[in-house]
Amino acid sequence: MVIPKHKVYNVVSLDDISLIEEMISHFGRFWSQPDAVQQTARRIQHAVDLRTSEVIKGLEDMQDQTMAATVSAEYEVMMQDIIRKSTNDMLCRLETLNTNDFIFGFHATPHASVGHLHMHVLAAGTDFRRYSTDAHDWKTIPATAVMQVIHEEKVAQGNMLADENNK
Repeated sequence: MVIPKHKVYNVVSLDDISLIEEMISHFGRFWSQPDAVQQTARRIQHAVDLRTSEVIKGLEDMQDQTMAATVSAEYEVMMQDIIRKSTNDMLCRLETLNTNDFIFGFHATPHASVGHLHMHVLAAGTDFRRYSTDAHDWKTIPATAVMQVIHEEKVAQGNMLADENNK
């Protein structure tokens, strides 16, 4: 995820593509660092740990505490097994990627998960999504589409100004 330093409400409030280009460029600089894959792996592990904690905490509310303890333990083992099995394979494949192998996208209002601009960065290959969800794909607007719309709006505004000046 890429978040600009200056708070911007949402992608729909942009009237210029320069910030999007800067965010993509920032990711490119990050990805060119020697430890980018390791930093990404640590972030993925952290996300899995947080999600595991959330699920286990939710299970604590079960009426049958014996069942909750069993399910919690099994879930934690399963998640660690997924990470263990997928990490080496994923790291090897991530090391082969360049910035052209990623998809950049935004969630626009009213479907934004947080109240400020942030750009999602996903490895483009479906094999990288094996252990993740596609539940939010429907609301992800590709950065290229956002930039195209902003460009077309500027052209249309320029045409309207030209028409008014010709009157």
